[in-house]
Amino acid sequence: MQTVTDRFKIINDYIKKELGRTNKQLANTLCLKPSLFSEIMNSRTKVSLELASKLLEIYSELSSEWLLTGAAEMLKTESSF
Repeated sequence: MQTVTDRFKIINDYIKKELGRTNKQLANTLCLKPSLFSEIMNSRTKVSLELASKLLEIYSELSSEWLLTGAAEMLKTESSF
């Protein structure tokens, strides 16, 4: 079963591929120290609710339901914006 941290990693891959951002750029956007970002990506630290909220605030196309529970699709449909 996937965790919020697992889904965060999937989102990171999406942001890198679709938006052309690097890990460092995403960490900066989320106001994370590179070391904390690395710990999350290596599953040594879990994604906090505060970080999940910040991610969803910045990337409004992401589904909060998917990030938190794994239900629904990762991206919102256009009608849900």
